[in-house]
Amino acid sequence: MIKDGIIIVNKPAGISSFKVCETVKKRLKAKKVGHGGTLDPFAKGLMIVGINKGTRLLPFFIDANKEYKGKIILGEMRDSFDITGEIVGTKDFSHVESSMIYEAANRFIGAIKQKPPIFSAIKHKGKPLYKYARKGIAIEKEERFVFIEKFDILNIELPEIEFYIKCSKGTYIRSIANDFGISLKTFAYLSELERIGIGEFKLKDAAELDSVEYSDIIDFENVFNFKKFYVKEEFLNIFENGNPLLPEYLENFTYNDKYFYVISKNCVAISEFIKEEGIIKIKVLHKKTLH
Repeated sequence: MIKDGIIIVNKPAGISSFKVCETVKKRLKAKKVGHGGTLDPFAKGLMIVGINKGTRLLPFFIDANKEYKGKIILGEMRDSFDITGEIVGTKDFSHVESSMIYEAANRFIGAIKQKPPIFSAIKHKGKPLYKYARKGIAIEKEERFVFIEKFDILNIELPEIEFYIKCSKGTYIRSIANDFGISLKTFAYLSELERIGIGEFKLKDAAELDSVEYSDIIDFENVFNFKKFYVKEEFLNIFENGNPLLPEYLENFTYNDKYFYVISKNCVAISEFIKEEGIIKIKVLHKKTLH
């Protein structure tokens, strides 16, 4: 019986995130798979794929910071803000010097407003924006704040600029590329993108898609680096039925982090201490798979 958990996968360029999930599902003969965040087909890099009941862990990755490496090309604007789009404008970039590029990158660090591209998965009236855009209908969404923790320029060989970005959830690197060009008084688009980190997970530890194996699955109770607390014998039934717990029901409970594991012989749960109420609520309860 296949276990429940996640696999971190290195997505190759040229395929959809859906195709990644289908490939993993077929290779492992899993009943259910899902992913913890899409990558555009032209992009490559780290994806987190939930296996069977491990899909219930995927929402915990939503707030995780993301890390990317990529390349920006100056001089052209594209309707999708990336290499897959149609050229909608060109502009001279001969005035751009290296010092200007570093200064521009520094201006993007911190909380910035960003308008999602019209070719995106954000929904309007229940349909992704890209479906409207493909029909020539441009639906623009309001600007929203995202947070850029790091924006490092790795190499400059104009018109190409290689970069590294660490950012909050919801950040569109394509939009950053487009806005970066505008900040330099020219145009720009994203030509390459590789996701190299999601929270604590790094691309260097990912399995290659065409060689994913059963042994690559990270067990449910080892996915996160959360503290683990064990339920006292007399409170097992309360816990295993998914009921809220009191701190004294656990061995040596200490509250420091938002989430933690609560464990018994038969079950493991991601839990949260609600300080105002003085209780521990079960977020996800999982019955351990017997092998």
